[in-house]
Amino acid sequence: QIEVRYQPSFTENYAKYRSKELQIGSTLLGPHRDEIEIMINGLPASSYASQGQMRSAVAALRLAQWKNLQRHHHVAPLFCIDDFGVHLDAARFDALLTSVTNFSQVFLTSPLFTAENTFANIRINSGAVVSNMLDHGTFKGADNSSNVEC
Repeated sequence: QIEVRYQPSFTENYAKYRSKELQIGSTLLGPHRDEIEIMINGLPASSYASQGQMRSAVAALRLAQWKNLQRHHHVAPLFCIDDFGVHLDAARFDALLTSVTNFSQVFLTSPLFTAENTFANIRINSGAVVSNMLDHGTFKGADNSSNVEC
């Protein structure tokens, strides 16, 4: 069982912090400063869960968030995960990948993708696009030459 505890940083005393924020050039309150604690079976995930369990819990929350946004706005939102599947065993990786297969807009980054489990693939090395997987599994170099079938 997963539980989420949320503590917003925003308080009624926002004006009290404004001069300090201007002085240091950074915000002290706002959603980026909120505290979120994930509990798994009543225990804090940060203390008792493995990396895979924590990532699975976060992925479950992201899937729930996506479904809630879709239900509320009646359109499929963009679904993004950086380092997709890292710290997950093969079964969890495949389950998570299967979960997002039918989403209309998905942007995932991962060092774990292969030609077999990738729908479109852009390879980036040192900030430069080195290959694009387009046209049903054909890799094209950045200059669109040297086509190699996968």
